Amino acid sequence: MGSKLTRQDENKIRSILREHFEYYNQLSLKGKQKFFKRLIHFIKSKRFIGKEGLKITKEILVLVGASAIQLTFGLKRYMIAHFKVIMMFPSTFHFRLLNKDLKGGASPKGTLWLSWEAFQHGYDVPGDKRNLGLHEMAHALKLNVLHGYTFDKAFASYFDEWDKVGTEEFEKMGDGKSSFLRKYGGSNKMEFFAVAVEHFFEAPAEFHKELPDIYNHLCVLLNQNPLNIRGDFELTSGFIKKANLMRRKFPLPEKIKLSYAHHSFHWSYPLGFFGGVFGLSVSIAYYNDTLISLAEIGWLVLATVVIAGIIQYPFLVRTKAWVMPYYLLYIVFGCGPILGASLLGLNYAGTVPGELVEVYDIKGSQFVSDKFIYLLKDDVFTDHEKFRSYKRSTVGPAMMNAASIEYTFRKGVLGFWVLEQRRLFGPEKEEE
Repeated sequence: MGSKLTRQDENKIRSILREHFEYYNQLSLKGKQKFFKRLIHFIKSKRFIGKEGLKITKEILVLVGASAIQLTFGLKRYMIAHFKVIMMFPSTFHFRLLNKDLKGGASPKGTLWLSWEAFQHGYDVPGDKRNLGLHEMAHALKLNVLHGYTFDKAFASYFDEWDKVGTEEFEKMGDGKSSFLRKYGGSNKMEFFAVAVEHFFEAPAEFHKELPDIYNHLCVLLNQNPLNIRGDFELTSGFIKKANLMRRKFPLPEKIKLSYAHHSFHWSYPLGFFGGVFGLSVSIAYYNDTLISLAEIGWLVLATVVIAGIIQYPFLVRTKAWVMPYYLLYIVFGCGPILGASLLGLNYAGTVPGELVEVYDIKGSQFVSDKFIYLLKDDVFTDHEKFRSYKRSTVGPAMMNAASIEYTFRKGVLGFWVLEQRRLFGPEKEEE
């Protein structure tokens, strides 16, 4: 399909939808506009490949794309972006890797395989609870969360909850007991979801009657209700309240709590990285200008790390942005250095009234590289080499054997003294 649609193209697409896609026909004018816009976006973003002599027609493009939009109509992110290639076969095809004949399949690498014959049957016979397009799109939607980078946050966050709701029925099917859902759904959890999706759209009233908890929570997961035909399948707050009045085993949430278990990015990831890489060096730079001991630094950072760890826990661990072992590493080696650097930087940047002047005698000196390092009596400032170091170019001949150093400190905003200036004095206390 070309990058720019003509009016004739648009009319043809709408004609195909009206003739073959009942879901589209049940939408309001506004709903149809939303569906159409999403459909075009989806089709243009995918590469359709005909196999075994099958020619990719406009009908194939429109209807396969429409099955994806039907599934994701309630989601904000609807593109199933990880899947870039859709391979179409005339009918059942042989899949060499599994050495078996298939009607469809979805690869974690982002390829979808579909039998056009089986796909058509799914929409031509809507009441048999079998729909290859929806089945394979359901696989793709789930795999998009597991292996992709762009997906709907609400769907990804709620899937595990929906999975828990369906566990009892899945185990029942695994034991060979009868179920409203097709037997194939008991093969594994991926198939359970895909089969549930088929029943959800093909027999919603029966599904809601037989397995209300699973149906209701699937409505939440996909953010649509196939029974709400007059309302563009919208999942309403009224539906949720009514369902909860029934005192079901699994009450419906008013709002999905976001989880980052499957997300590849979270704001805390770069914070942890930059804290580990740059935080320590920045902290050392501020420490070199601050009259504070390593022990005080340790207690300061420990206190802030503990507080930060407690505050961030609900946002990072409970939402599954971090698992506990990595969270501890993030707090200690990522957040800790950042907090240390921030506190020392804040103290350095601000000043409150107060001045401290101290003079220390020199007991010796060392010439290292291009600087003099003075040794003070009583080993003062052994952990603050910058306090005792001067570049060779700044020390005149008369001061090479300086007798003392005078330090002037200003009080930082957090109460720690910050080095303001130093002065070297010769044996006769003459300023340099």
